[in-house]
Amino acid sequence: PDFMSTTEAMPFGWLILGFAGVMGQWGLTVAARGQLASRAPGAAIGALLAAPVAGVLGMAAFAWAAMQAGLDPTRHSFDATIWALLLWLSVHVALGLLMQLYTAARIWAGICTPDFPADLRNLTLYTHFLAVTVIMTFAMLAVFPLWLGAL
Repeated sequence: PDFMSTTEAMPFGWLILGFAGVMGQWGLTVAARGQLASRAPGAAIGALLAAPVAGVLGMAAFAWAAMQAGLDPTRHSFDATIWALLLWLSVHVALGLLMQLYTAARIWAGICTPDFPADLRNLTLYTHFLAVTVIMTFAMLAVFPLWLGAL
């Protein structure tokens, strides 16, 4: 049996942009942690407000790649698997977005400080998980089909 769908291959450029966006969400969170530790709460808040934008743009690029390829989750198991992975990643990006806004608000309110950075440390731990998730998702969306000769 043919595991790969008979649809057009997913546009590699959009997959790269999606990967870069979600990894940007992770990177900006790590940068915010460093900024807060350097006693620059304004820069930390700025990074935490930019991070969700990067993540949402990354997810939009991933979704656009799947739509451009014409993946229909009701037609083939591969298509359904791709959409399930994107849904999984989207939920985690959305949770990260909420946590980033919450942490930015706590820094702004003076609750999360360089001396008491637990909120930002927990958020950074979560975004490390998000980074691993996007790496594995990108591997399944781009590298695995490339390996099978579909791209």
